[in-house]
Amino acid sequence: MFARSLLLITALLLGILTAQGAEWSRYDGPGVSIDLPTSTFGVADRSPGRLRLTDSARRAQLEVFSGRNAQDLSIADFRREVTTVDPNRTIVYEASGRTWFVVSGYMPDPEGVEELIFYAKFMFDATGNRFAAFELSYPRRLKESFDGTLTRLEKSLSL
Repeated sequence: MFARSLLLITALLLGILTAQGAEWSRYDGPGVSIDLPTSTFGVADRSPGRLRLTDSARRAQLEVFSGRNAQDLSIADFRREVTTVDPNRTIVYEASGRTWFVVSGYMPDPEGVEELIFYAKFMFDATGNRFAAFELSYPRRLKESFDGTLTRLEKSLSL
């Protein structure tokens, strides 16, 4: 029991130290601003309103995007759309506030190697017309090592 607790504490500390020790850069794109872990993730694709980064060594992907709520959905309806768009995803966590929501869960690995965790956060302006968001996905076995990274991404996201 003690060894298991010690292992868990060590893994958590390594996750926190990895996020703090990594190089980060502020990304200010159209309609979105966020800190990015530039020492571990590299840009894989860029298009208007969307930036995709990958960490090939750990098989992780980070997407940052922004846009307009073109259908003028309520934030609750927007969240419902996001949670039902991919039937292969299993949602295990949802949280929301007046101008934001989070969904997280599991999805199959496109390469079929192992199950992935995904975590997506959407922030809206006061009118609900514009949003900024990110989604981080990574192998389930690496959860603890991504906790610190995820926390920093979440706290730094803004419109």
